[in-house]
Formats: sequence, structure tokens, C-alpha cells
Amino acid sequence: MVGASGSRIIITTRIEDVALTMGHVKPHNLGLLSGDDCWAIFEKHAFQNTKFCPHQTSNFIRKKVVEICKGLPLAARTLGGLLRCKQRESEWEDILNSNLWDLQDNTEILAVLKLSYNHLPSHLKRCFAYCAIFPKDYEFTEKELVFLWMAEGLIQPSKVKEEQEDAGTVYFQDLLARSIFQESGSRCSSKYIMHDLVNDLAQWASGETSFCLQDKSKVNVQSERLKTVRYLSYTCSMSNYINKFEVLHEATNLRTFLPKLLDTDNTTIIVSSELLSKFKKLRALFLSNHNVTELPDLIGDLRHLRYINLSGNKISSLPKSINLLLNLQILILRWCSNIKKLPSMGNLINLRHLDLEMVKLMEMPRGMESWKNLQTLSDFFVGKGSGSSLKVLRNLKFLCGKLRILELKNVTTGLKEEILSNKERLDELWLKWGYGHEDSRSEEVEKNVLDMLRPHKNLKELSIEGYGGTQFPTWLGDLSFSLTSLEKLKICECQKLQFLFEDREEIDTSSSLVMHRGNIDNTSTSLLKHLSISFCSSLMCLSPKGQLPKTFKHLECLKIKGCDSLICIVRGQLPSSLKQLSVENCENLQCLLDDREDGGIPFSSSVMHMEDIDSTNISQLEDLNISSCLSITCLSLKGQLPTTLKHLCISDCPSLSTLSSMGQLPVLKKIEVWFCSELKILFLQDQLPGALEYLCIWRCSKLELIAERLHDNRSLKDIFICDCENLKSMPDGLDSRRISIINCPNLVSFSGGRLSNSTLEVSIDTNGKLEALLSRNHSHSSVQNS
Repeated sequence: MVGASGSRIIITTRIEDVALTMGHVKPHNLGLLSGDDCWAIFEKHAFQNTKFCPHQTSNFIRKKVVEICKGLPLAARTLGGLLRCKQRESEWEDILNSNLWDLQDNTEILAVLKLSYNHLPSHLKRCFAYCAIFPKDYEFTEKELVFLWMAEGLIQPSKVKEEQEDAGTVYFQDLLARSIFQESGSRCSSKYIMHDLVNDLAQWASGETSFCLQDKSKVNVQSERLKTVRYLSYTCSMSNYINKFEVLHEATNLRTFLPKLLDTDNTTIIVSSELLSKFKKLRALFLSNHNVTELPDLIGDLRHLRYINLSGNKISSLPKSINLLLNLQILILRWCSNIKKLPSMGNLINLRHLDLEMVKLMEMPRGMESWKNLQTLSDFFVGKGSGSSLKVLRNLKFLCGKLRILELKNVTTGLKEEILSNKERLDELWLKWGYGHEDSRSEEVEKNVLDMLRPHKNLKELSIEGYGGTQFPTWLGDLSFSLTSLEKLKICECQKLQFLFEDREEIDTSSSLVMHRGNIDNTSTSLLKHLSISFCSSLMCLSPKGQLPKTFKHLECLKIKGCDSLICIVRGQLPSSLKQLSVENCENLQCLLDDREDGGIPFSSSVMHMEDIDSTNISQLEDLNISSCLSITCLSLKGQLPTTLKHLCISDCPSLSTLSSMGQLPVLKKIEVWFCSELKILFLQDQLPGALEYLCIWRCSKLELIAERLHDNRSLKDIFICDCENLKSMPDGLDSRRISIINCPNLVSFSGGRLSNSTLEVSIDTNGKLEALLSRNHSHSSVQNS
């Protein structure tokens, strides 16, 4: 990654020698925090979810906290996390008066960390000590750590019928709240890390049970310790990989094996059968991103294995002996793209999690009907000629989280019973038909399959891709009854689909949906917030009425892309709650916010029910984005855009002639217009919006006029205009603004004849009549010919 000119790199370290080797710049030694700053950090972490407030604490507590923390931010944060779990001020005073603060240690901060550890419940002490297996600076996810805890039997649910995964999440969040874990600060917001000193504490707490093999110079000493270690990680480069393996033959009591490569190359790795034969007690095997090409058949002898992570490897198959691992709970094959088929796995009766993301199986393994405890299944592949295999999903009633069902085009016969309606904990569902065999696909079968895949009403996200029917089954027609918790809906590449939704008056009362929901509640509304429709080439309107259902009272974001049969969108079709509207690559779209009564939609008025269309809708629209709509000539027939609009972006609309011709846009802050070759006038009004802060116009070759003048305000900060060959003048009132004008050869004047402020910064490269422009604007101080 290359930084921009003027970028700086700041390196932080606790080791002075590291700082001295980094260059000629003198290291800056950070001092201790002031008492007030220490208290501020402590306050941030201590007073969440407590019964008293900072102003209610005594001066003794404040003074004692500052004294104990000694200006160290980690101490303040850790102490705050500890006391947050205590609900009475007397408990705070007891801890702050503890004799532990008087102990001398090798590091000043270890006392507060030890105190925090001592106050952990016993179940959290065990889980925290296990974390000593992680090398310093190791990033981990919540799910990864909870799965490892499960494999080692460290999670003991405290409630009747509480799942291990749920209890593990509580454990993790408790340690996070106590500042034992912290967010890593990397681009992935879901990853966590332990501070180096917290890692040292974990090493101390784990004693001889955990070990990180890192130091090459101490291999002989470490080999003695390996004989008793249970949880082991090692960090090395690919070149030293085999050498490290030689030492591991001593680790016969190993339960967790977590190697980490510092680099990777094209070297392939075959896991040693001789090595695995030593790990008879192994419970967790972590070989993610190790260029492993083959897993030995001996893996079946490790009968205690509960966790296997082979993600990101080049492995092409699993040995048949995998079916002997009766205790296996977690199998992660993510990004093992070479695997096409799995062996029979019917004996894995304790399997709870199978991750197949980015794996392309031809079909699911045999025997999965015995996975009665399966909780997460990332992907389910429908094999050819195995339409009935979908029935296997019906018995996996504990499925939760996210499920993708792929290659549904391979289902050739209809289903007789619902498959997913009993999956109460399923949050996200993807249904993908795939491509090919278009001539043999039956619209009736596909509609039946989609109908029988109706999810439970608790589902939050739904994606439908490649469906071949002309309309959806009834349960998708009115989401306010079928999916009362749905927040996101994505519909993609449904080429024959003509419309999406039905209003409840249109629903057939004899349909299965009505039978499921019993009595109809006419007051119910859909919770849908995000709706995305892409590449549905036959879609002519959103519903037979030409408008979204009235129950869509929470819809905030609507994105439409690649729907070439869509001619216009009637303003009244859109709910008033809508804040963001994006329309892309709709080649035949002529008008975005059509205000006509017939809306220009090719349906009869009897079908459209025009009396139901509300012309006052989209009153909250803030963000409007139109891109690559080649036929669009106007945004609104009446010229009025929503008055709540804040951001307007138009690109690659060659038929568009103007943006708005009437009305005010009082809160519009940003306008971007690109590649609109027929645009001649930006605004027919005599002035730009008063709240405008940023204006960018690029490659609008016929643009002659932006506006007569700017509004009397100082909000406009930046104007960028490029490749507008026909632009002749700029608006009057350019006061305290930065302007960049490039390749506008016919620009000869500013309206009013001059720039009005001496502090204006202007960069101009017109390659034409610059001299005339400058002669009219002699009062400003910094015009630059770029």
C-alpha cells in the first residue's frame, strides 16, 4: 500500500531498541497520564450498566483509583472493567483497599491485572487461561474462540436448555466488558485482540497447560515442557515449518493444536501421519491457510476430535475415516474450493457446525439426516436428480444464523411439505437457482419449490437469485403477514418476474398463507427497511397496482438495477419513509418520479387503482442516485424534486436535459453530475439551493448554464467543473469558495461580471478564452492558470 504525498508513519513500541533502529528521528517517550485523564478512562469503562453515576462517587474512590492506576491507561481501563461488574459502592471500596496493591512485581501494571483475574468467576478463569494459547498480537473472532472453548469442554450452560454457543457468547461478552479482550482496530470490526500485558497474565494463569512455541534458540528446553502441555500454538515461517514439527512429537498430551504461518508460498504441506498418531487426546485441530493438500486417513483414529478447521487449504477431498469421528462438533472447510464431494458422514451424530462457504460441492454428503444437533450450515447444495434431498433440511430443526441453498434448478419435481417454516432461529436465508438447463426448467415446479421454502416469520434477511417464475408465491406477496421480522430483501436475476408484491386486498383468501396466519390483522405492517432489485429484465412494476404495498411503512432504502422493462416510477408508488433511492442501468426508464395520474405504466387504469396513489409520498427522501439510465429525460415531470433531498448524484444519463425546474430544495448539500451529454441547464430556477456545499459537474458537453446566481449564503465550499465545452458563464455571487474549472473553453464570464470576494481560490484551465475571463475578475487574489 502506497501513501499519498506528505503521509507519515507512526510506529509505537514498548521496546526502546526497536524505536532506535527505525531511523534518524528521535524517539518520543510517552509520559504517564494525568490524574484527570486516568479518571476519564476509568469513568468510561466503569459506569456502564451500574446503579450509580460518576458524580455520586466519593472523593476517596476517585483518589484511590488515580493512585492505583499510576498514570497507566491499561490499568485504568482494566480496573474500570472490573468495578463495572460490582453494583455497590462498598464493593468498590473493598477492592480498592485490597492488600494486593502493595505486592511488588516485575511490571507495575500486573497487580491490577491480577486483581481483575482474581475477581473472575471460576468458569471465566478457565476460559481466560485457555487464551494463553494465542501468540501476542493474534487476532481472533468471537465465534472462533467460542468454538475452541466448546471443543475443550470449558463451557457449562447455567440455564436449562441453554445451548453451549449461547453460553459461550455470554462468556465472551463478559470478558470483553471487563476489558480482557478489546477490538483489534483492524479493518475487520469483528476481530479482537488481547493487550500484550493481558496476554502475559493469561500465560501466568495457565501455568504449564498452554504453550506458544516461537523462540528457535530454546527448542531443546521447550521440548521437555511439551511433554505436559495441553494447548499449543506455534508461529514460524514456511521455511522452518518442518523443523518445528520435529519437536512436536513430544506433545503426547496435546488437546489443542494451533499453528500459525508467518508467510505462505506455493509449497504444499501433507500432514504427517506419524505426527498425528502421537496426538491421541487431540480435541481441536486448527490448520487454516496452511497449503494442506491431503489429510491422512489416520485422522479417523483421533476419536476425541471435536473441532477441525481446514479453511483456505488446497485439499481436494476428506478421507473416508472422517466418518469415525463420533465426537466431532465443528468442521470448517471455508474457502477449500478444490473440494467437490464429501464422503459419507452419517456417523457424525454430534456435528453442530459445518462451514462450506466458498466450497462448490456437487451434492451434499450422504447421512446428513442423522445430524440432529446441527446448528449452522452455511451452504446446502442441491445435486442433480436429487430434488427430494431438500427434505433433509426439514429435520434439521435447530438450524440458526445464515443458510444458503444453492443450485435449486436441479429440483425437478414439486415438494409436498414445507421445509424451513420450523426454523425459528434462522436469521438470513439465500435461495439461489443457478444457471443452465433453461429449456427443461419448469415455472410451476420452481414456484412450488419457493412456496415450500417459506421461512419462519423470524427471518431478518432474505435473498432470492435466479428464480424462474413470472410471479412470487403468496407468502412473498404480503410480507406484513408472512415475514413479520424481515428487514432486508434482495431479489436478483429473476428474468421472468413481472411484478413483486401484492397488496393484501389482492391476496387469494384460499391461499396457504391465509391458512397459516389465521385471522387477518389489517393493522400489521412490514418491518422491511432495505429492498434491492437487480437484473430482473421483465419487471414492469413493483406490484399489480403499480405501487409498493401500503404496509411498507418502514422502508428506508430502495435500490433498483438492470431492470430494462421498467419505464417509470410513479412518485406515489414509493412509501413516505423512504430515505435512499438508487436506480442504475435501467435502459428504458424515461422518468424517475412520474407525477401523471396514469404514471405512464402499461397497465389499464382498472388494474392500477389510481385513486390509491399518494402523490405526497417520498417526503423523507434524502439521497437520490441515478446511474446509466440511457433513456431518462427528466427526474420529475412537474419539475419538483423532494424538498428533503440532501444528496443528488446523476451519472451516465445521456438523454437527461435538466434536473429541476421548479420549487425549492432547502437542505440539498451535495450535487454530482457526470456524463450527461444532453444536459443544457442544471436548474431552471434563477439560483442554486441555499444549503449547497459541494457541486461537481464532469463531462456534460452541452451544459450552457448552471444557474443565474448562487443563493445568498456561505455554505458552498467546493465547485469542480471539468470537460463542459459549452459552458459560457458561472453564477453570480461566488463568495469565499474554492473553484476548479478544467477544459471549459467557452467560459468567458461570471454572471454579474466579477468575482465578489478577494479571498476566493480559483484554479482554471480553459485552454481558450481565459484572458477575457480574468480581465473581468480583477479583484480576487488567487486565480491560477493550471
